[in-house]
Amino acid sequence: MRVCMVAYAYYEGNARIEQYAKALAMRGDTVDVIALNKTAGTVFEQRDGVSLYHLQTRQLRREHFYMYVFQVLMFMLRSFFFLAKKQFSEPYDLVHVHSVPDFLVFGALVPKLFGVPIILDIHDILPEFYLTKFGVSERSLIFKVLILVERVSIAFSDHVIIANPIWRERLVHRSARPEKVTVIGNYPDSRKFFRRPKTRSDGKFVLIYPGSLNWHQGLDIGNHGVGKHDAHDGEGQDQAEQGPAPFARRSRERTGLQRPRERVGFYVC
Repeated sequence: MRVCMVAYAYYEGNARIEQYAKALAMRGDTVDVIALNKTAGTVFEQRDGVSLYHLQTRQLRREHFYMYVFQVLMFMLRSFFFLAKKQFSEPYDLVHVHSVPDFLVFGALVPKLFGVPIILDIHDILPEFYLTKFGVSERSLIFKVLILVERVSIAFSDHVIIANPIWRERLVHRSARPEKVTVIGNYPDSRKFFRRPKTRSDGKFVLIYPGSLNWHQGLDIGNHGVGKHDAHDGEGQDQAEQGPAPFARRSRERTGLQRPRERVGFYVC
């Protein structure tokens, strides 16, 4: 089977996309990935049997909403022409588009017209993601437009994959039929993450959340639970910020962690 994955993201370090691609390649499928490049350089390369096409660069800096949309639209257009050209030379059997943003699926219009199934894989729900990323209000016109984009993108796709059951419920409630949405969580690569001998000797149990610091991820609930534990044990309530102080403070505010606990540490990369 010939599969193309499209993602406005870096392939390197994106465990979800990498695991999809490597699993298909190991099965014997032909896998192409259209993704971003961190620097202007290599346009094509192969890794672990996966062909990578870097159609656009993106610098990691704070972006304004309209500049972000412009860059995504440019990437979608480049993906559109890439997929259209491939359709008439080496057509794919499946196109797997990774969101955010949802409307990236429309870059697969030509394969869709030729009957190629399109999967929309939603890593993060678009309206809530932009709400925290750009400070958009739920009452704003932009937020309502983003919900409309979500609905149209899902309608265009043949099937939708979502990262967790909570988000699936939200999609089914406002944008999709239940039978069209499947949950596939983010699972660790067992070749990298496996049980090792314990090295700590201080008796502490450490729970790590290695993810984005956004309110809709539910981190405020975890902090609330830690707070109850602190109150029971009589622990202090202060926290030393880790990483750049302004960014850590904004991250706490975005997640709803207005009263950080001593047991909660922020390590911002």
